[in-house]
Amino acid sequence: MKRYWIIGAIIALLGVTGYLLYDRSDNAMAAEDYSNWSPNAGAIRQKIGKSDGNAAGEERRLIQFCKLFQSRFRNHDPAMAIGLRNLTPNRLKLMCPARMEPVDIDRITLTAWREAKDAFDHSFDLDIYLTFIGTPPIKIGELRPRHDNPKIASISYNYPQNLILPHPRHKKTSEMNQSSPVRFIKKPPVSGSLMLPPPNQTDKPSHTESGP
Repeated sequence: MKRYWIIGAIIALLGVTGYLLYDRSDNAMAAEDYSNWSPNAGAIRQKIGKSDGNAAGEERRLIQFCKLFQSRFRNHDPAMAIGLRNLTPNRLKLMCPARMEPVDIDRITLTAWREAKDAFDHSFDLDIYLTFIGTPPIKIGELRPRHDNPKIASISYNYPQNLILPHPRHKKTSEMNQSSPVRFIKKPPVSGSLMLPPPNQTDKPSHTESGP
């Protein structure tokens, strides 16, 4: 009898996990299409110009690309604190506000990857970070192209067990809890891998994200 209870509990857990993963990938298609905000992909490519084959010139183009991409969100109304930095010629660092919805992080990650790939004619790795006020960014995930086909990529998330955040600042020092300088936020209920179709598709998500 005890064995049946254990099997039933495992089946229920798998069912809940599967539902949460499906619900997230399904809702991701309803996230806002940030690619239409200004400057859009075409305007960015026109601004950074074409490659001259020089390594230093490519680095300047990549830095400019990152600045223009993040300006799409920071200059929008309302503004979104999105950051994009070049770590290497083939790796970018995407920074998102800590309280951003996961489906929006998915969408922005895919948009950055696709537009960078189109602008520089090669694929990129993206490291995904959450940003906080007063503390360093925390890495929560990665986008990686497939080794056998760099036109296809997947996003995987690996949240820390606990996210450590500072207490909000108070006007009066006496209001601070000196014995507890940090508060702990448990990791989200779902972590693992998520693969989405291109943003311009409206049908049900598949298990791959493929480029043009």
